[in-house]
Amino acid sequence: MIADMFVDNGRYHYHKGFYIKDEKNVQKYLKTVKNPRKDHAVIDPYFDAQIFLFGSCDLFALALNREYGFKAYAFVSKNQTTIIHCFCVSTYLGMPAYVDVRGVTTDFEELISPFSELRGFEFQLVPFDLTETEKLEEENAEIGFEFAQNIIKKYHSYYEQSNCVQRRAM
Repeated sequence: MIADMFVDNGRYHYHKGFYIKDEKNVQKYLKTVKNPRKDHAVIDPYFDAQIFLFGSCDLFALALNREYGFKAYAFVSKNQTTIIHCFCVSTYLGMPAYVDVRGVTTDFEELISPFSELRGFEFQLVPFDLTETEKLEEENAEIGFEFAQNIIKKYHSYYEQSNCVQRRAM
């Protein structure tokens, strides 16, 4: 399947995963990835994978960190009061490879494209400490984390690649 492999995105960068599934509208495609749990009152707001792009990106970064050992980063406002998006970073062909629910991209512009607020004010890219996220204290955070793990398990090839993933030492 083509989404399992890195593909040139036409801008001298590479991507794979949901970026390939629907390049024109990745967010729309993420809405089709449904939580397999059927108890809708319990899983709210974790109905589909788009929640990990807008809302619970730190849970997805935590799941990626636990599975692959990726380091987490975040876009934050210059005054560090607002977290805009949390994601992980690895490498591919010597380039930084940005990993979130959409898959992997080496294109920084592609990474930030859905976050129009990044263009409206000054932001910075900082290492993100997953310590608070690991506590899973927010309402339904355990359900969200389980859903994130299920997505990674089901679509593992969207997030891993022999020369992209550094497996965690056991």
